[in-house]
Amino acid sequence: PYILTMTSGSTGDPKPIGLTQATKFERAMSAIGLYQVSADDRILAATPLYHSLAERLALMAMISGATLVLKSRFSATQWMNTVREQRVSFTIAVSSQLKQVAGHLACHQDDFSHTLRCVVSSSALLEPPVKAALIKRLDCDFHECYGASEIAIATNLSPGDAERKVSSVGRPIPGVEVMIVGDRDQPMEPGQVGEIVCRTPLSFSGYYQKHEKTVAAWWHEYFRTGDLGKLDEEGFLYYIGRKKELIISGGINIYPSDIEAVIGDVAGVDEVAAFAMDDSALGEVVAVAVVPMAGSKPALKALRLHCARNLSDYQIPRKILLVESLPRNSMGKVVRRDLKQLLVDEPGELRCA
Repeated sequence: PYILTMTSGSTGDPKPIGLTQATKFERAMSAIGLYQVSADDRILAATPLYHSLAERLALMAMISGATLVLKSRFSATQWMNTVREQRVSFTIAVSSQLKQVAGHLACHQDDFSHTLRCVVSSSALLEPPVKAALIKRLDCDFHECYGASEIAIATNLSPGDAERKVSSVGRPIPGVEVMIVGDRDQPMEPGQVGEIVCRTPLSFSGYYQKHEKTVAAWWHEYFRTGDLGKLDEEGFLYYIGRKKELIISGGINIYPSDIEAVIGDVAGVDEVAAFAMDDSALGEVVAVAVVPMAGSKPALKALRLHCARNLSDYQIPRKILLVESLPRNSMGKVVRRDLKQLLVDEPGELRCA
């Protein structure tokens, strides 16, 4: 391979991905065409250069002749200042970064004048309310893409569809096929949840020196993403969550995103992550970690009452943790296994119910 890039490792150990020079080049060319990048653009890369996202942004600048602006560290204030001072016109940003930008814009109603023409959210799902707020405040072409380091961009939600399909991550980009398959690898109908599998000419060469994992990653010519999702009648993809993060309680499948959407509506809640907690009777039950908004602390009793009114009995969290922040990897993805470990390691430092 031309280069080895590590996966994010959000649900397990990071794996080394082998990519050829031709694949890296074609991935950059695909993104240039998709987002109409030209020599007139000034591209901001605000993610680590060892990740495929920053590598792609750098290649896009080299190929198109655009100017590349690099940031070694991220904060919402620094990002906004850099956009203004460097006259940035295009960027692909991690969703957790954009959520911080949205929070800053909500708290500071000053005019954020900028030269942005296109912003792309990637790496993890951006909550629909945050997406809608950014579309309104940034007032530029706003995209959300779905993909993986192994296959690059698979789907893209374009500005023309962003408002009516705000919960979606878009449709397959040219050259990519997306299917949803069930537990027995049977194709699922529109609206049915299953594993997202993708076929693309821009896939990786394999996991370096991990032949068995490379073979297991494929279903015919489709890459097994390990993600759960569904397609609607128009072919729009809806991301549900990681397959490994599915909570199975008494034989019932529980999707963390369903729990998070309900608790996220409670006043005073900034972030929430649902995860599995071992249970001797049911195998697993739901636990959640809640990050309160600055200067606010939602009452545990109010959270439980809201859950009881809006969730099915099997979805109601058995334990609610109030934490200062959610554990994340370098790409801003929540590492749920670390939350589960908190129950074992540091129960005395958490407010539980």
